[in-house]
Amino acid sequence: MTRRHSAYKTFSEEIKCPHTKAVSDEKAKATMTSSDEHTDDVTKTNQCCCPKRWVLAFALLMMRLCHAAMRQNIGIALVCMTHTADEITDEFENVTSSPSNATNCKYAMNVTTEEFTNLNSTEFNWSSMFEGQVLSAPYYGFLLVIPLAGYLDHAMGSCRLLMMSLTVGGLLSLLTPFLTRQHRYFLVASRALTGAANGVVKPAVFTIWANWAPVTQRGMLTSVEYSGSAVGGIVTFFISGFLCSIPLDHGWPFVFYVIGALSMLCAVAMGMLVYDRPDQHPTISHEEFKFITNNQHHEIRKGKVRPPWSKIIRCPAVWAIIVAHTSHHWVFAAIVGYLPMYMRDVLQYKIAENGMLSALPFVGSMIAGLAGGIVADKMHRCISIASVRKIFQVTGSWGFAIPMLVVTWLMDINHRLIAVMLLVLAVTLLNLTSLAYRINCLDIAPRYASFITSLSFTIATAASLTAPVVTSAILVEKSNEEWKIVLYIVSAVSFAGGLFYLFFARGEVQSWALENTFDITVIVPDPAPAAAIQREMSVSDFTVDKDRNACLVLSVNPLNSLQ
Repeated sequence: MTRRHSAYKTFSEEIKCPHTKAVSDEKAKATMTSSDEHTDDVTKTNQCCCPKRWVLAFALLMMRLCHAAMRQNIGIALVCMTHTADEITDEFENVTSSPSNATNCKYAMNVTTEEFTNLNSTEFNWSSMFEGQVLSAPYYGFLLVIPLAGYLDHAMGSCRLLMMSLTVGGLLSLLTPFLTRQHRYFLVASRALTGAANGVVKPAVFTIWANWAPVTQRGMLTSVEYSGSAVGGIVTFFISGFLCSIPLDHGWPFVFYVIGALSMLCAVAMGMLVYDRPDQHPTISHEEFKFITNNQHHEIRKGKVRPPWSKIIRCPAVWAIIVAHTSHHWVFAAIVGYLPMYMRDVLQYKIAENGMLSALPFVGSMIAGLAGGIVADKMHRCISIASVRKIFQVTGSWGFAIPMLVVTWLMDINHRLIAVMLLVLAVTLLNLTSLAYRINCLDIAPRYASFITSLSFTIATAASLTAPVVTSAILVEKSNEEWKIVLYIVSAVSFAGGLFYLFFARGEVQSWALENTFDITVIVPDPAPAAAIQREMSVSDFTVDKDRNACLVLSVNPLNSLQ
């Protein structure tokens, strides 16, 4: 509650009439009874001292891991699926016939005899344009679902929605090898449906954190949860290279089988560990419940929420989130899906090495996210939330752009170690933005966080649809010059997103996002003017007592009333 809010509430003493006093007393008794019952219940059932908000954070970390793995596994899988026999044979013969050609052969230094045998038996020969369609397909699925995700979240409940998302995504992953072998566009369809299953995650997660995360621990809790995306990248790229080399069924289907099975198990764990609100958790301690509710800027809502869309759309702080989100999403779509191809085509790493090295940026990303969460919560004690968010956004956006520009000067095998280190640094710093635009909606409008996230995610996803298409259109020959153009573009987009956020982001709760925190009861001697007041103002109750006095209960938003 702000200082203006508190002063206004003190000034507005309620003038009770007999009817409203009785109603108020009944409500107060009911509230006290409900609170006492909850306290008794949690005291009786509490058997574990582990804070439930941290159990929730690690459960959501596993959920993020599975969703990231389902989204990113296609990057390394495509490399394993689309090495063609003719391509490898031509290169291999070129090297063996003339040793002087070895330096210029893209596969000379990264294909052993054993790997040559495996790669020579791969199944598919797809164009770069079709690969772009496969990589962009999840974003079409996102786009179909995200506009409705906020409403689905409030209708179904966040936990149920996340369980359904994991279950559907896991099943699709298990079916992907079968569908791909039936027709290549079945692969595109399965990726689009996987994207749709992933599209409901962000709004649901933000609704959960709006109810569970104390302001003083918001950065750390959300960074632990979001680090699951980085862990998912590590797991996916690290194991995928080895799974592809399994001498059974061409190897690559095991990438989808393992991740699909893990997602199904995670869905079961979510049902056991995750609850939408603290008051629903059967074993939360009374101390933790009080700590959570006393360290939030808003009351935990249980009823329907109607977002004020006209005010949301006109708010510059919301657009700062949207632009930063779009910038990050576009860059991520353009780089991460093509990272294994960059390792293969430019840096000329073997497939097993490719998987491990493609995982390194996500190791740095995870470390940056966790360390940044601790630092952000400590900085919040010294400077404003807005300043903290802007520092992390600019550091992440510009810290990504600069190393990527330097990489454009290191486009050969002789500098590949330095290039990998710079890529790791760039993606590491980029994840610092997860402590800025990604959780900023919890700062400015916790009540409507899921709706703002849906809006932001919809626009970011729509824009990101162009990223794989643009990248594929540029990388026709996959030459060094073409890769330079891609790196220039992603650097510029990342820099622009950070600049816009720096000027327009805010950290305080916006006036349109506040609750109607209290009622004022007014007694009017004559019912006639009271009826006129009822028409002009927000009246939640209107009665006339036996003395013909009208009692009006006015719902007041303190900040809006003072503006």
